[in-house]
Amino acid sequence: MTSEHQNLLDEWNSISALLVHPTLNEIKDVIGAQELNGLVNETQD
Repeated sequence: MTSEHQNLLDEWNSISALLVHPTLNEIKDVIGAQELNGLVNETQD
């Protein structure tokens, strides 16, 4: 791996840590909340 490739990889990792990972975590939380709501609704029926 060249120095330029390493620099690009480091930059991507920084961007990913700041933007991509939090977004994925939010999506996971929303999906998880929807699944929990579905389970609660099923048990109440």
